Amino acid sequence: MRKLFSYILLFCFIHSAVGQELFYSPAESGVDDLIKYEAIGRLGKHILIYRENKSQHLINVYGNSMNLIRKVELNFLPKEVLKIDFINMGDKADLIFQYVNKNWLYSALTSINEDGKLTTDPVILDSLLLKDISEFPLFQVITNQGKSKVMLFYFHQSSENLTRISTKLFGSNKMDLIDRAELLVSTPDGIDKLTQFQLDREGNLIFLRNELKEETTTDISRSDILIKPVGIDAIKNATIQFNKIGIKDLKIAIDNKNSRVIAASIFTSGKKMHAQGIFSLVVDMSSGNVSHWRQEYFSDSLRKDVKIRQARESQIFDDYFLDEIIPYTNGGFALLLESRTTEGTRGMVGDNRTLYRSEPLPPRVIYNGNTADGSLFTMVRTPYQPFQMPIESSSRSYIKNTAGNLVLFSFSNESDLQDIQILRKAQSEDRTAHLISYALVKSGSGIRFLYNEKDKPDMSLRSVGFVPGDRLKRNPAVKGAIPSMRFMTRYATQIGSNECIIPCTKSNYGSFARVVF
Repeated sequence: MRKLFSYILLFCFIHSAVGQELFYSPAESGVDDLIKYEAIGRLGKHILIYRENKSQHLINVYGNSMNLIRKVELNFLPKEVLKIDFINMGDKADLIFQYVNKNWLYSALTSINEDGKLTTDPVILDSLLLKDISEFPLFQVITNQGKSKVMLFYFHQSSENLTRISTKLFGSNKMDLIDRAELLVSTPDGIDKLTQFQLDREGNLIFLRNELKEETTTDISRSDILIKPVGIDAIKNATIQFNKIGIKDLKIAIDNKNSRVIAASIFTSGKKMHAQGIFSLVVDMSSGNVSHWRQEYFSDSLRKDVKIRQARESQIFDDYFLDEIIPYTNGGFALLLESRTTEGTRGMVGDNRTLYRSEPLPPRVIYNGNTADGSLFTMVRTPYQPFQMPIESSSRSYIKNTAGNLVLFSFSNESDLQDIQILRKAQSEDRTAHLISYALVKSGSGIRFLYNEKDKPDMSLRSVGFVPGDRLKRNPAVKGAIPSMRFMTRYATQIGSNECIIPCTKSNYGSFARVVF
């Protein structure tokens, strides 16, 4: 084991033939704890990563080559802190933490510098008297794309069909209060149908409300894109009715450049409700008007092109999931789909058990206890359930997870389909899903995909670049990487326009890799 440790330190950085660089942090034992991290990102000349280990809250401070400079314990935090959010401001990071004291839920703020040290004393941002100390929701924290605005919001269940939401909007520079509001939102199918809360660059709140069809528990009959402008308690409502098509997971993205909201989903139809194509529309932020409604069907040639296993062509896209809506500056946008399945001893597992890359339900806490809510392979950390893995010894364990081709659809500013590109890959992993799927790194000029590819007898880290209007560009594998080092790309965090942090593992040892392009 000592040889392995020395081996990783020896290869602390490697240059590839295409200018990519790898920098490894010192090795540590315990792979499962490695993925329970939060990459705060680059502050000044240092890179900060938050870790939690046996109720200890630590910040690891690294140099550019991922050499560990120091570990800082956040000993000012309350003993039973429930949730921590970090907002990287470039020269500092704001830390928003939540805790309970004498039946009160508090949300407090402090700041740390590039050395991980406190620069301000904690101040209370909001507080709430809890009616039920055994179970309660938490404050939600969201920022806009430029991190110029921060919002705290809280769900109050007022009645069976009505939800009250308290919001506070702050300017992130000095965390001065800009706006506060009490919203009453109709929720006939429950509070969990309010999803995808986002802020635009002005601080306007955008979120989604779904209503389910009476004859099914999954298909959406209607979606409302709700817009709450800054300084106004009223909500603009853009309603979308789904009649003859089935929608299981509508996603939205804010196009800040053109003041629009883009909504899209894979749609199904027919008696067996197989996936038929892409549905999309655009909502104007100022008026709430809906335009550019499109239903783009998957062509027969595309179905044949992406087919990688023995399945009927009519069912090919049933295993695909819409992960990303990427707005272009010219008003167009891209939709990114990945094929994913989870198979077990009893055959194919349904939607709620596949490898997810979407946000969870609004987190709630069962105080001093646990809850079993959430997907099997959740991509998003929650305060009560960081990651779930199946029990390997169980006869009912889900034994095979696959992540297949990526398909990228490009649309014009009029929502006309312009291009389809396929990134071919075939990944599978038994019992867990740490090493499959991909990471997405966005920059001003384009995007880059990172994923593992089987390269006998090992796996290699691959990257593919995409610039709108051009073809996908495959880059050679990073040469000279540590043999048998495996990258957990689906847990990657982008920390700059051309760099990200990826946990990686070898045997029972792990490390953090800084990948620079």
